[in-house]
Amino acid sequence: MHRPPPWLLSAAHHLRVLSDDRVQLIDRDLESTIYRGRTAALLVAIVEGSSAPPQSRTQLHELTRSGVVVRIPKGMDRALAKRWLGEGLPLDHAHTALRTTINLTGGRGSDSELSAALQSLGFQVNARTPHTRRRFELFVSSDVVVDLLSRDVPSRQPAVVIQSSTHAPFHVWLDPGRTACVTCLRTHLTRSDPAAVLTDRALDSGSIPPDVIARTVARGLALRSWAAPQATIQALVGPHSVESLPDPFPVQRLASCASCGRPPWRSFPPSLQPRSKVPGTHRCQPAAWAIATARRLYHPLVGIARGLPDA
Repeated sequence: MHRPPPWLLSAAHHLRVLSDDRVQLIDRDLESTIYRGRTAALLVAIVEGSSAPPQSRTQLHELTRSGVVVRIPKGMDRALAKRWLGEGLPLDHAHTALRTTINLTGGRGSDSELSAALQSLGFQVNARTPHTRRRFELFVSSDVVVDLLSRDVPSRQPAVVIQSSTHAPFHVWLDPGRTACVTCLRTHLTRSDPAAVLTDRALDSGSIPPDVIARTVARGLALRSWAAPQATIQALVGPHSVESLPDPFPVQRLASCASCGRPPWRSFPPSLQPRSKVPGTHRCQPAAWAIATARRLYHPLVGIARGLPDA
């Protein structure tokens, strides 16, 4: 049974066959290289998916080292690897991203088209998978500000929130516990001035196509966008988008967040207790106790206090 070689031509190169034993390799800078003989036959076999010529290991090593061909990770389909290469993403990053299970939550409308677009990229969507697989929450809505207030979205899982309105499309990647969570984002959008602009632009507008959203999610997972130092709302530019956010703006993690913040400190009212004075003074403790207590508060050379009087 014929098995295609586990190699693909790099997305930065294009192959042109000149004759039976000669090919022309063209890169993105329109610089070309002519290959002959066994190397030319190997390149044609890789592009066509046919069997590689015998005794071509040396040529394959040279092409791999120069970045002309890339190896398909074990377990990845050849057609799927071609699609990820077409997105300009390394196949090893794509292979790692495909180990993620996506939990899709839609604010409005049907999610079947978006789910199909994600599955065409190799993702498992809303599937029961082993606990060893990473799970990622995907929330898509035409009006994030309204739908986050009316729906219960998990806040403790890493997530990406996407507003699909063509007049104000944006996406923000969240990693609760390290950056902001969905609850922090909800609070930020309801308090910040840009939220009103986002909501006004989202009214009576179309939606970004599902394949654009799927490619955005795929690129973010492959490039580990959730691992950024801070969650940031960024514009999502689609083929039909009219306007986009002029500049990204950060989403702060709230220390008082009920989902990812620290538990609030309990406040205790002050209590007053009567104490006797040291004879001859108005102190409740002798001066020696005050000197011993304050000694660690200053340095003998650059200290805060030069000394404390005895009385």
